[in-house]
Amino acid sequence: NTAGPDPVQLAVAVRQAQRLLSTEPCEAAILSHSLRLGMCAEDQSKSATTLPEMEQAVNLMQTVQDAMKMPDGRKNSVTTQAISDANSRLQQVRMQEKQIGIRSLCGPFVKTLSLKSDASLSELQTKLSQLWSRPLESLSFFTAEGQPLEMEEKWQELRSSSHIEVKMLLERDRKGSKAKSKSKAAPKSRPPDKERRSLAGLAASGSHWKS
Repeated sequence: NTAGPDPVQLAVAVRQAQRLLSTEPCEAAILSHSLRLGMCAEDQSKSATTLPEMEQAVNLMQTVQDAMKMPDGRKNSVTTQAISDANSRLQQVRMQEKQIGIRSLCGPFVKTLSLKSDASLSELQTKLSQLWSRPLESLSFFTAEGQPLEMEEKWQELRSSSHIEVKMLLERDRKGSKAKSKSKAAPKSRPPDKERRSLAGLAASGSHWKS
């Protein structure tokens, strides 16, 4: 069963709690709950038998480690070594099932994904939009170096590397921009309709991942 807290929503909740509730009891409760989630995710990464289960565990472990700033010298429940071990187990299963691993980033958030080794660019983009629960037309895709990932040839080149990283940019109102361009021009004083935002902006503003 891969059902569980969404890593992005967990990261947003933890960051908000630490920023706004640093002296409140509820911050301690949120931190304690997140630490338990991290420990459960580590256990799941060891016992999981399917790629989706292992990926869910790794994503939660990474989120707990990245998002939580522990007060009073307390140690995070998820260590760098634990994440490394979990990723090693995940990679072994991927090799057995002839899958490749994708490390996807949007703002400060990270999620991992497995794809069949001969997957097309279209399959990659569709899977990533499903993984991040966002409409495909609202996302733009880039390589780790910031080059647009729009051509199949570029994806095939990237797919052959041992470490595959894809960066994404959330584009709000992208779907409606074409229709607006055909309508009567707006007054010059009107601000642009198109707004590009990474998930870093969502975390800062407190917006949640809900359509």
